[in-house]
Amino acid sequence: MEYAVAIADELNFTWTAARCRIGQSGLSHQITQLEREIGPCCSNEPAAVSA
Repeated sequence: MEYAVAIADELNFTWTAARCRIGQSGLSHQITQLEREIGPCCSNEPAAVSA
């Protein structure tokens, strides 16, 4: 759950992985496991940028 909170803070998997001192693939794996337990919690959609 710590990683999910960090992703919510950072809004970026790369930055979250660096902050948590874990590889990006390891972070993704942890989030995938969490989503299997509780359902989707992170969007795989890129953030929209408004002009």
